[in-house]
Amino acid sequence: MKNEINICPVCESKDTLRTIEGFETVVVRGISIPVQYKKFKCYNCNESFESPEFDSHDKAYRIYRDKFGLLQPEKMKWIREAIGVDIAEFSKMSGIDADAIRRFENGALQDVLSDMIYKEILNYVI
Repeated sequence: MKNEINICPVCESKDTLRTIEGFETVVVRGISIPVQYKKFKCYNCNESFESPEFDSHDKAYRIYRDKFGLLQPEKMKWIREAIGVDIAEFSKMSGIDADAIRRFENGALQDVLSDMIYKEILNYVI
Protein backbone atom coordinates (compact mmCIF):
# COMPACT_ATOMS: atom_id res chain seq x y z
CA MET A 1 0.00 0.00 0.00
CA LYS A 2 1.36 3.43 -0.92
CA ASN A 3 1.41 6.10 1.74
CA GLU A 4 1.36 9.89 1.89
CA ILE A 5 5.18 10.24 1.88
CA ASN A 6 6.55 9.69 -1.59
CA ILE A 7 10.27 10.57 -1.41
CA CYS A 8 12.80 8.38 0.38
CA PRO A 9 14.94 10.46 2.78
CA VAL A 10 17.92 8.14 2.18
CA CYS A 11 18.15 7.72 -1.58
CA GLU A 12 15.66 10.45 -2.58
CA SER A 13 13.80 8.11 -4.94
CA LYS A 14 10.23 9.07 -5.70
CA ASP A 15 7.26 6.75 -5.33
CA THR A 16 9.29 3.85 -3.92
CA LEU A 17 8.00 3.88 -0.32
CA ARG A 18 5.55 1.42 1.10
CA THR A 19 3.96 1.27 4.55
CA ILE A 20 4.81 -1.66 6.80
CA GLU A 21 2.73 -2.19 9.94
CA GLY A 22 3.13 -4.74 12.68
CA PHE A 23 4.08 -5.25 16.29
CA GLU A 24 7.46 -5.07 17.95
CA THR A 25 8.69 -5.36 21.51
CA VAL A 26 10.35 -2.33 23.06
CA VAL A 27 12.21 -2.86 26.34
CA VAL A 28 11.66 -0.02 28.79
CA ARG A 29 13.60 -0.23 32.05
CA GLY A 30 13.76 -4.01 31.77
CA ILE A 31 10.05 -4.42 30.93
CA SER A 32 9.11 -5.78 27.50
CA ILE A 33 6.27 -3.77 26.00
CA PRO A 34 4.62 -4.82 22.73
CA VAL A 35 3.70 -1.84 20.56
CA GLN A 36 2.19 -1.47 17.14
CA TYR A 37 4.53 0.18 14.66
CA LYS A 38 4.18 1.91 11.35
CA LYS A 39 7.30 2.11 9.26
CA PHE A 40 8.16 3.05 5.73
CA LYS A 41 10.35 0.90 3.48
CA CYS A 42 12.00 2.08 0.31
CA TYR A 43 12.01 -0.59 -2.35
CA ASN A 44 14.81 1.19 -4.19
CA CYS A 45 17.48 1.32 -1.44
CA ASN A 46 15.84 -1.21 0.96
CA GLU A 47 16.04 1.19 3.93
CA SER A 48 13.21 1.40 6.44
CA PHE A 49 12.37 4.16 8.90
CA GLU A 50 9.60 5.14 11.28
CA SER A 51 6.98 7.69 10.50
CA PRO A 52 7.84 10.90 12.40
CA GLU A 53 4.36 10.99 13.93
CA PHE A 54 4.40 7.30 14.89
CA ASP A 55 7.29 6.75 17.28
CA SER A 56 7.19 3.25 18.78
CA HIS A 57 9.48 4.25 21.66
CA ASP A 58 7.14 7.12 22.57
CA LYS A 59 4.21 4.69 22.48
CA ALA A 60 6.11 2.24 24.69
CA TYR A 61 6.93 5.03 27.19
CA ARG A 62 3.26 6.03 27.31
CA ILE A 63 2.21 2.43 27.96
CA TYR A 64 4.91 2.10 30.64
CA ARG A 65 3.78 5.32 32.34
CA ASP A 66 0.16 4.13 32.36
CA LYS A 67 1.15 0.72 33.71
CA PHE A 68 3.16 2.19 36.60
CA GLY A 69 1.00 5.24 37.32
CA LEU A 70 3.48 7.85 36.09
CA LEU A 71 2.41 11.19 34.66
CA GLN A 72 2.39 11.72 30.90
CA PRO A 73 4.57 14.58 29.52
CA GLU A 74 1.68 16.89 28.72
CA LYS A 75 0.34 16.54 32.28
CA MET A 76 3.78 17.38 33.68
CA LYS A 77 3.91 20.51 31.54
CA TRP A 78 0.34 21.40 32.54
CA ILE A 79 1.26 21.18 36.24
CA ARG A 80 4.20 23.52 35.80
CA GLU A 81 2.19 25.98 33.73
CA ALA A 82 -0.77 25.81 36.13
CA ILE A 83 1.35 27.29 38.89
CA GLY A 84 2.60 29.94 36.48
CA VAL A 85 6.33 29.27 36.47
CA ASP A 86 8.88 28.71 33.75
CA ILE A 87 11.27 25.78 33.68
CA ALA A 88 14.03 27.61 35.58
CA GLU A 89 11.64 28.60 38.39
CA PHE A 90 10.15 25.11 38.53
CA SER A 91 13.65 23.68 38.76
CA LYS A 92 14.49 25.91 41.74
CA MET A 93 11.30 25.11 43.59
CA SER A 94 11.27 21.37 42.88
CA GLY A 95 14.97 20.51 42.93
CA ILE A 96 14.63 18.81 39.53
CA ASP A 97 17.34 19.73 37.03
CA ALA A 98 16.03 22.19 34.38
CA ASP A 99 17.37 20.06 31.52
CA ALA A 100 15.60 17.03 32.98
CA ILE A 101 12.34 19.00 33.17
CA ARG A 102 12.69 19.90 29.48
CA ARG A 103 13.34 16.27 28.59
CA PHE A 104 10.41 14.97 30.68
CA GLU A 105 7.99 17.51 29.22
CA ASN A 106 9.17 16.54 25.72
CA GLY A 107 8.64 12.82 26.21
CA ALA A 108 11.68 11.40 28.01
CA LEU A 109 10.78 8.86 30.68
CA GLN A 110 10.97 10.42 34.12
CA ASP A 111 12.31 8.78 37.24
CA VAL A 112 9.92 7.89 40.07
CA LEU A 113 11.20 10.63 42.40
CA SER A 114 10.64 13.39 39.83
CA ASP A 115 7.18 12.00 39.15
CA MET A 116 6.38 12.09 42.88
CA ILE A 117 7.53 15.72 43.09
CA TYR A 118 5.26 16.70 40.20
CA LYS A 119 2.35 14.88 41.88
CA GLU A 120 2.97 16.66 45.18
CA ILE A 121 2.91 19.99 43.39
CA LEU A 122 -0.26 18.88 41.58
CA ASN A 123 -1.92 18.43 44.99
CA TYR A 124 -1.46 22.16 45.56
CA VAL A 125 -2.82 23.06 42.11
CA ILE A 126 -6.14 21.20 42.40
